[in-house]
Formats: sequence, structure tokens, C-alpha cells
Amino acid sequence: MRNINKVWLQIVDFVTSPESRVTGILFGLNSILFMNWTVRLPDIKQALAINDGQIGLALLATPIGAILFSPICNNLSRKYGVGKVSFWSMIAMCVATFLIGLSTTYLFFIISLGLLGMSSGSLDISMNGAVTAIEEKTGKVLMSRAHGFWSFGAMIGSLVASVFAGLQIDIVFHLLIIAVLCILIARLTTYSILQPISFHSETKKKLTLPSTRLVLMIIVIFMMFLVEGGIAEWNALFYDEILNAPGYLWGVGFGGYAFFMAIARFSGDMVLERWSSRQIIIICSTLIIICLTIFSFATNVWIATVIMSVCGIFTAVMVPCVFREAGRDKKVSPEAGIAMASVFGYSGFLIGPPALGFIAHTYDLRTVFLVLALSTFIVLGIGLSLKHERPS
Repeated sequence: MRNINKVWLQIVDFVTSPESRVTGILFGLNSILFMNWTVRLPDIKQALAINDGQIGLALLATPIGAILFSPICNNLSRKYGVGKVSFWSMIAMCVATFLIGLSTTYLFFIISLGLLGMSSGSLDISMNGAVTAIEEKTGKVLMSRAHGFWSFGAMIGSLVASVFAGLQIDIVFHLLIIAVLCILIARLTTYSILQPISFHSETKKKLTLPSTRLVLMIIVIFMMFLVEGGIAEWNALFYDEILNAPGYLWGVGFGGYAFFMAIARFSGDMVLERWSSRQIIIICSTLIIICLTIFSFATNVWIATVIMSVCGIFTAVMVPCVFREAGRDKKVSPEAGIAMASVFGYSGFLIGPPALGFIAHTYDLRTVFLVLALSTFIVLGIGLSLKHERPS
């Protein structure tokens, strides 16, 4: 009960501070937008008459867009501040999400995904930078709670999209409603507070190579985002094609995953204070491997949902753990550290699903989740190789 009270007090502290609250809203809106189009992938696949391999090829446009735009985002963040860039990146992501719904040809679908990559990649870099800037200003540990709002938004987005899919509402109308609502929420709740958020000038350092430890942590975040991206984008198709679930259940697996991830991340800042990065990576990666292996052989919707929900607990803390270390690396500036972690991590989130699409087309979706389990062994190996360090 004492720990529950502590978690609740941490959430209250986060949402009562205007600056941290608006970053939480951005994280939530980001995942709501993302899940509303990914849950409708079975409908997009049917409307465009494409297969899993073609979906995988189209999804490559997203990481390409993100990678190409990341240097521009980093420069804009330095010039105008991470707060302003976060807001306008959110607006751009809303527009790109709606364009996906408008896709009537395979080429238009690819172009829309490229624009989504540019906007969502920029948002990912700038909003994580905004959290680090607020941590720098307040001395509080906030990163895990901010990512908790991403998970909470993902849960809402999955369930809302499942309702739209179950009611067979046209995807254009569906994504238009979501995009307009997100723009209104962002404008009314975040605009004025985000404007002044930026890093203190004295924290900026000359561009240099990151530490060896940060390089290893960047590999960890790449692999973990690859796992999260694979789960996010192929979960609905797994429920549709493997488990033969009706449309209103397409998002329930990722919804459960995101719900328990959110709970774990809201308490994650306490974990980051007590456990070292090495301990977090070793324990969580081992349990993720077990969960994904069991999930890949699931035959029942509800058993699969329980296993996926449990998996969310263990993937929850590792990403904010890496972002916090990236923002505090002694060899690079916070902007550069966050940008490196964001670009490589987000690349994993976006590159993973296309690669998995070719695996799904060649084999099946069960193999996709088994490959994700095997990929997590790389993270476990890095965790075992890290030097022992005291929790910070």
C-alpha cells in the first residue's frame, strides 16, 4: 500500500507541474495518433490489396523520413527551443496521420508514411529533449513518468481504434476525427507552456563522440524500440490472421501491453533511483524473452493478451533509463545525447516492422514474434557486459 501511495504521489507531482504535464500530454497524443492508424492496418491492407511484404516495404519510408529530418530537428531545437519544436512537430504528425487514411494508392501510402516519419521522429527527439530540459531545471527524475503517458496514450489509442474498426467506420473519417481532436488538445493545453522550454546555454558542449557506455545504451534502445515497434505494428495483424479475432479485439493485445507498461513507467522513476541500469537491463530482457516466446505459440486470444500485458511491464523501464543516461552523458551535450538516443531508438522502432514484414510474408506472424524474442538476447548480452555501477 505504501508503494501504491508513492506511485500516486509521483503521478500527482508530475501532472500538477505545468511543464511536466504538457510533456506528458505530448507523449500521450503521440501514441494515440500512432495506434489509431496501426490498429487499422488490416483494413489498409485489404483496401490497397497488398500483402505483408508490401506493408513491410512501405513501412521503410517512416524510418527514412525520420533519419533524414533528424539533423534539421536538432538544429531547430537549438535555435528555437525543444518546446516550440515539440508543438509544431505534433501538429505535423496529426496531418500526416490523416494523410495515411486518405491513401487510395500504394504510392500515396508510402509518401504518407515518409511524412509521418519526419514529423513523428522530430516529435520524439524534441519531446524527450523537453523532458531532459525540465529535469535539468528542476532536479527531478521525470523521464519514466513521461514515457508512462506514452504507454497510457497507446492503450487509449488501441482501444479507441478497435471500436472504430469493430463498427467498420471508414478509416478516412476515423483518422480525421483523431487528428482534429489531437490538434485541439495540443493547442488548448500545451502551446503557451511549451514556448519557453529549452536547455540552459551553459550546458551546451562541443560536438564530440559519445562515451563507450552511451554507445552500448544506444544499442539497447535500438533493440528495445525494435521490439516495441514490432509489437505495435504487427499485433493487430497477429490477432486478425493468427488468432482469428473480430475487429473489435484487434487492439486489445497492445492495449493490455500498453496499460501495464504505463503502470510500470509511472512507478519507474523510483526504480531508476534504486536499481542500476545493468540490473534493469538483465532482469527485464530475460523476462521479455520468456513472454515473447510464449506469445508466439499462443492459440487463444485471452491467453495471448495476458502474456502480452505481462510483457509490457518488463519493457517499460528500459527506454526511459537509456534516455536519462543519454541526457546526462559527460562527453556530449544533452541535446546531442538525446538526439543520438532518439534517432537510433526511433530507427529501431521504425526499421523493425518493415524487416519483420518480410519475415511475416516468407514465414508467418508467429515467426515474427519469435524473432523479436531472439533479438532481445542482444540486449541481455549488453546488460551482462556492463560494469557494475550504483543507481543514480
